[in-house]
Amino acid sequence: MDGGDTYQTVKDDSGDIAGGGETVTINIRCVNDSKLSVQVSLDSTVGLFKSILSQPTDISAEEQKVIYNGRILKDDQTLKSCGLEADHTVHLIRGSAAAASASATNVVNPNANQDAPRVAVPTTGGLFVRVGLF
Repeated sequence: MDGGDTYQTVKDDSGDIAGGGETVTINIRCVNDSKLSVQVSLDSTVGLFKSILSQPTDISAEEQKVIYNGRILKDDQTLKSCGLEADHTVHLIRGSAAAASASATNVVNPNANQDAPRVAVPTTGGLFVRVGLF
C-alpha cells in the first residue's frame, strides 16, 4: 500500500460485489496508519474478506489478522456475525503465517522424550524477579 487513503470496490469473477447480498462499505486501518475502504457483503466470511484485502494491501490472507471490537476475527465467521455494520472500521495487522501454523503443531511435541526428568525451577515467592547487574 502506498500509505494514502484508498477506496476500492472488489467484485468476484461474475462481476458481482464479493460475497453477494447487500453491500456495505467497511473501513480498514493498517498498522502503518494507512486507510482503505472496501465494499463487501456482510454475509461474506472473514476468510473471503481477508482474500479481498490481500489484493490492495500485499499481505497474504494467511498472514492477516483482522481485529474488530478488540477481537481477532476467525475465518469461518461472517462479517455480520462479528457485529460489523456499514461504515465500521476494522484494524489489519500482519501476523506470521508460519508462526501460526507452528504454534498449532507445537502444542504436543511427538519427538519429546516423555521419560526425561523434569527440572523444577525455583521461585522467589513473589511476582517479581530481580534481574541485572548489581
